[in-house]
Amino acid sequence: MYSKKDFFNRIIRQVEFGIYYFLDDYLEKHPDADVAGLRCVHIIFSFHFELLLKALYVKTKILNKNVDINKELQSLGHNLEKIGRILGKNELLKVGIKDIYKKNNFYIIETENRNIKVEDFINIRYDFISGTMRNTTREEYSTIKEDLSEIKEIVEKLKKDLN
Repeated sequence: MYSKKDFFNRIIRQVEFGIYYFLDDYLEKHPDADVAGLRCVHIIFSFHFELLLKALYVKTKILNKNVDINKELQSLGHNLEKIGRILGKNELLKVGIKDIYKKNNFYIIETENRNIKVEDFINIRYDFISGTMRNTTREEYSTIKEDLSEIKEIVEKLKKDLN
C-alpha cells in the first residue's frame, strides 16, 4: 500500500503531465480552434483540475493511514463545487482558490488573479446526448492557455510543505 505522500505525488505527477505536457503541447501544435480538438482539451482540462483538487484532499483530509485512498477519492465524484466544500475555504485559499461554484455547465474557479472556467466533467463527455452544438473561437484557446498558467501556480502552491 502506498503512503499518503506517495499517493499525493502520483496524483500531482499525473496533473503535471496533463497540464504541462499534453495540454500545453497540444495547444501549441494546434493553434486553430476546432470543435473536436477543443472538446478533448476541455475533457482533459476538467479531468486534471479535478485531480488537482483531489490531490489537495489527499494532502489535507486523509489522516488515517489505513483508509483506502482510492475508494475515498472515488466517493468524492466529479462535482468540483462539492469537492471544494469538503476541502473548505481555508484549504482552498492556501493554494490561491477563493471559491468554486457552478454556473450552467461550467465550474467557475475564483483565484487571486482570475476566474477559471472548467467544464463540468460529466456534461462535456456526454454533451452529444443533449444534441448541444459547440461553437468555438480562437479566443477560447487563448483563455485556456491563460487558465493553464494560473493552474500551474496552484500546482506549485499545492506541492509546497507536504509532510
